[in-house]
Amino acid sequence: MGAAALTVILVSTGYAGSDLYNLRLARRQERLARVNRQLAALHGAFLALTEADSRLFAASTERHPRADGRSPRRCARERFDALKRGRTRLL
Repeated sequence: MGAAALTVILVSTGYAGSDLYNLRLARRQERLARVNRQLAALHGAFLALTEADSRLFAASTERHPRADGRSPRRCARERFDALKRGRTRLL
């Protein structure tokens, strides 16, 4: 009788442990899915903003070219490099 009771207790404990583990795993997967949805929503918004900004900049530089004919992107890069080198005066 004792062996049967011990078997029932061990099976019940194993079942309860397995059930709790599966519950924890399901909660963790739901949290990960929620974070992935939030990141996808955030990334989508940033992608749209970046794309719109890029198109606006391209249209602006095409419509209003510089008098010296240099690329505005190159001028911005030169200014950044000058600031990085520690120059106080910009180009």
